[in-house]
Amino acid sequence: MPLRKDMAALLGMPPDTLGTYERGVSEPGMALLATYHSRFGINLNWLLTGEGNPFHMAEAEPDDVVADTMIRLAAMAVDMHALLGLPLGPEKAAGIAAELYNELLAKGASPSDPEEVEAHLPALRLALRRRLEAGLTAALASNA
Repeated sequence: MPLRKDMAALLGMPPDTLGTYERGVSEPGMALLATYHSRFGINLNWLLTGEGNPFHMAEAEPDDVVADTMIRLAAMAVDMHALLGLPLGPEKAAGIAAELYNELLAKGASPSDPEEVEAHLPALRLALRRRLEAGLTAALASNA
């Protein structure tokens, strides 16, 4: 872990100024945030909200890997609907796969990293099942 003076030198500011940011006495401006992003690859969305991956991910993912992830997510939707005896057309399967993909990204996972995708699949599967079961319960209650 670099010392405050070393980090301040990398950022081009006095160590005392960096200290005020660290202690919450004052907040950094946009220029400093842009420096964090450009010099260190920090994801500004993560820095400001705490959500997503702390490091900026490449904008372009390899098409074949993302396609494989989408296929797996669509298959998950099809399998879960079949398990619960629910109909599912191809358009709806694609829509659910897109929702699951967005959830995967929101968890900070990179769809181009098969190990990260694999690690998140059980949680995505459980969340999907609970949503579908809640929808069934609501539908049954409204018909009663």
